[in-house]
Amino acid sequence: MNGKLKGGLFILFILLCPLLAQYNFDFSNTTDTIVVDSMDMFFHFELKNTGSLPDSYEIDCQIIDSVPNWTVILCAGGFCGPPSIRYVYLDVGEVDTTISIDVFITPDSGMEVINLHVQSVFEPSLMDSITVFAVYGTPGQYSFDFTCLSDTVIADTGMVEFHFSIENTGTSSDTYAFDLRIVDSIPGWDESFYVDGVWADPGTILTEYLGVWAVDSAIYVRVDPAGDGTEILNLHVSSTANPGLRDSITMYVIFQDPGVEEYIHGVDYKTMLRIYPNPFKYKTDINYSIGHDAQSIELKIYDVSGQLVKEFPSFTPNALHPTLVTWDGKDDFGRKLPQGVYIVRLICQDLILTDKTILLR
Repeated sequence: MNGKLKGGLFILFILLCPLLAQYNFDFSNTTDTIVVDSMDMFFHFELKNTGSLPDSYEIDCQIIDSVPNWTVILCAGGFCGPPSIRYVYLDVGEVDTTISIDVFITPDSGMEVINLHVQSVFEPSLMDSITVFAVYGTPGQYSFDFTCLSDTVIADTGMVEFHFSIENTGTSSDTYAFDLRIVDSIPGWDESFYVDGVWADPGTILTEYLGVWAVDSAIYVRVDPAGDGTEILNLHVSSTANPGLRDSITMYVIFQDPGVEEYIHGVDYKTMLRIYPNPFKYKTDINYSIGHDAQSIELKIYDVSGQLVKEFPSFTPNALHPTLVTWDGKDDFGRKLPQGVYIVRLICQDLILTDKTILLR
């Protein structure tokens, strides 16, 4: 390699070095903590130098919306005090996890909106910001989230079990009252519900205390069917601190004897149409048999308005034996159908079997 070529490569390397030297950083909000007893809120952040050169960062805490008598403290660069511009130096790959915003609140309710802005000193166009919300008292003081997690049949007992979860999403601790109500009952059926370690019958009020952000996912309703029928139940929950804050979930339990005798045109057929689980959320199995061979069997699903929503291809099975078809709660176009009651109809020559199923969302 001649001298001119070597010199040219060296000059090119010198020119490229500033381009290869990059400034970059990653800024994130790692945790939010509420200390209820001392009425403090802490927001913790992480700043990492992800560039190829050391850099200094300007950190500016801006109060966008303030609450009288609330105090905001910024901890950054080894110093904690009222909001002001701070500087943090980080080497390549270095991480600072000591940056935080502390909000000391008074009994006065309100919401403080704070923006933490970070900017590279050596590359001012490189910046990022995170907005946090410190909320206390009305209207966000009391709130909760109540959901049904699953519905199953306990194989050993045949009982239907509904599984629920409640989360305290408010900013204060609260006690919740649970009430299992029978909307439409079937004589001989047995119902019970479980909250905070206690089983009780419908009509009993069970209570449970939850701290801020606490979750209880061990709430159950069990129904023991004793004969054909459809029972409708409602599990009602309300806040004792704010009785106007309430929610409820309605459950449907459908039980049908899996085998029925039908007499069609002088021929005694053993027929069966059974849907399980019922109600269902994700998929259900449709089991059927008609007691004799058939050239064609049609299986169709309608909504309560009578509109056809799902049609399975015609079957030509040996219908003397039970046959299973799985439905995922979608229509013929693969779209999820809304929650509600659906009619399942099995057609085989002169024989028509009909049953209903309930889709939950």
